[in-house]
Amino acid sequence: MRSARPGTATIEFALVFPVLLILSLVLTQTALIMAAYGYAQYGAFAAARTAIVVLPRNTAAQDPDGAVSNVWNARSDADAKRGRIRHAAAMALLPIAGRQPATPRGDRIARGAASAFAGRSGPTPAWTGTLLAERVAYALEHTRVALFRAKQDGSLERVGDGERVGPQDALTVRVEHDFRLAVPFVGALFADGTLDPEAGGRPYASLSAQATLTNAGIDSSLPPEPELPRRDP
Repeated sequence: MRSARPGTATIEFALVFPVLLILSLVLTQTALIMAAYGYAQYGAFAAARTAIVVLPRNTAAQDPDGAVSNVWNARSDADAKRGRIRHAAAMALLPIAGRQPATPRGDRIARGAASAFAGRSGPTPAWTGTLLAERVAYALEHTRVALFRAKQDGSLERVGDGERVGPQDALTVRVEHDFRLAVPFVGALFADGTLDPEAGGRPYASLSAQATLTNAGIDSSLPPEPELPRRDP
């Protein structure tokens, strides 16, 4: 029986190794996306939990520009309710967020985390100074929320800007997040788009999840006081 020629094993390894490498990278990226979907689902729950508590608030009584009870403003984060709902989703997605230049809000959260660690006996982690602020900026920039109400036939109806929801409506919050694909070479296989240069310019996969909870809003307005005739005893 003849022995293999010298160099045959090297040639075989050179032919098989690229295939094994690509398969390993694909499996790694798939596992990361599956884990990210778990975070997205938790982000949807956090947003829905915030929505059913925040939407019933009536800030118009203290602020002429404030929001009325159980009214959804979907146009901008100038509305404190929508901003808080999106913030809750973004903070839940922080562990899977990418990085981009920090914003004032990210810096505030980073300083708050540093202050919390400073109050303990241990040292303050270095990541509170840069990494945390950059992740917060990415999560807030690349996370979106939308509000829906359940119709009688079971379908979902999107709540438009300025629309009022019922005090006990079943509200669904849908969260979308641009998950940065960090594994090299195979990101294009899963990509739904490409991030801006300030966010790294890498491909991203759009994650979507939703959660439904019952609105906790109760109409606190009382009926007008009746005018009853009074008689002197």
